[in-house]
Amino acid sequence: MKASIPFFGLRSVPWLNLGKNRADSKVCGLILPATAVISLPRSDRVIEVITGHVWITCNGADVILKAGERFSIPGQNDGVLVSALRNERATMVIWKV
Repeated sequence: MKASIPFFGLRSVPWLNLGKNRADSKVCGLILPATAVISLPRSDRVIEVITGHVWITCNGADVILKAGERFSIPGQNDGVLVSALRNERATMVIWKV
């Protein structure tokens, strides 16, 4: 079954089972256009940047990630915003844990 992410301007791959190491988790790959900003639902998640750079705002703190870096988002948060940086698109994977 495919599930799409309901954000304007994003393309997603289906939610996939991660296999033996994280059998109860799900993952979604996203392409974030240079001008897009997304808001993530409140739940435990991990964001890994595959290409580009992203700016994450969570619980009043700003975090900048580059390709190969990860950030864990706690389920108890004030809301999470994610945007691409450097006027380039970013590709990322978001795990729901």
